[in-house]
Amino acid sequence: MVEVVVNRVHEAKREHALQLPNSECDLLLIGHGSSDRRAREAFNYMVDLLKSYFRSVRFCFLELDEPDIMEGIRNSLASSPKCLLVVPYFLHKGAHIKYDIMREINTSIKEQHPTNMYLTEHLGADRQLANIVLERAMEVERGIFPQT
Repeated sequence: MVEVVVNRVHEAKREHALQLPNSECDLLLIGHGSSDRRAREAFNYMVDLLKSYFRSVRFCFLELDEPDIMEGIRNSLASSPKCLLVVPYFLHKGAHIKYDIMREINTSIKEQHPTNMYLTEHLGADRQLANIVLERAMEVERGIFPQT
């Protein structure tokens, strides 16, 4: 998963001709959100894995959990990043990616107009993600990965 996120960052940096190393960039992951507390644990885990690559890593949610997108962007920009890369942590380009996230981001930056914030592509149905799902399914079948 880390590789997929880092790949999306590199794609966005290339698209916008950003020359900063990742260590000077801040990262904001946007997830869907869930009322299930275990979903938050997955984001905490990803943040911990990504911290060594970026200046800072945060997450926020579209709905059902906090911080929301407005607070996530506000908190990220408050630390005066040279570059804020926003990664939609979604697998498909449905209504949330096409409309909802963009609406929330536009509402959030209406007054601030940051020139150093860049939206990456969503994670997508990447081959690397398909391999991760297949590996986890095989681990469960072999009894290696504990079921909860």
